[in-house]
Amino acid sequence: MPVWFLVEGDADAEFIERIIAPAAALQIRIYRYARKPKQTRQAVIHSLHSMETRYYILVDQNHRPCITACRDHIREQFGQVVDTSCIIVVARSIEAWYLAGYTGTSPLLRGLAISTHTNSIDKQQFEQKIQAIRKSPTLARSEMLNHYDLTYGRQRNRSLDYFCHKLGIP
Repeated sequence: MPVWFLVEGDADAEFIERIIAPAAALQIRIYRYARKPKQTRQAVIHSLHSMETRYYILVDQNHRPCITACRDHIREQFGQVVDTSCIIVVARSIEAWYLAGYTGTSPLLRGLAISTHTNSIDKQQFEQKIQAIRKSPTLARSEMLNHYDLTYGRQRNRSLDYFCHKLGIP
């Protein structure tokens, strides 16, 4: 039975499909929830619960003050039936996970400033780094995944490491 990943958008989905699913050897399904109405989100959760399907909801921390605030936000959006252990808070944004495991070896991204730790990198900071080398964020994210080391990424981002532990990725 596949594991469902409920993600905000395309960047999250691409990361799960290209990095997490192969590392965890999982059959996955993706549901993008960002632009869906609250009723639709709640119906999806009820459906997953009725099928007894394993799922995770990813949410960027963004500017919320703490993990608890993020979990509360998700439970308000999807319903109180969501188990908080199924909510994965990405510190600060999924772009931080992209930067965390990027090896720095892509000729297309030459000159990209790489941080030692990416726990505090938000989407705006990511985009500033990408603008500095005159690339599009979409191209940069894809190229980073072409030159990605998950072990390295886990060392540089606590929330990525936590997520991998939850999935049983060694």
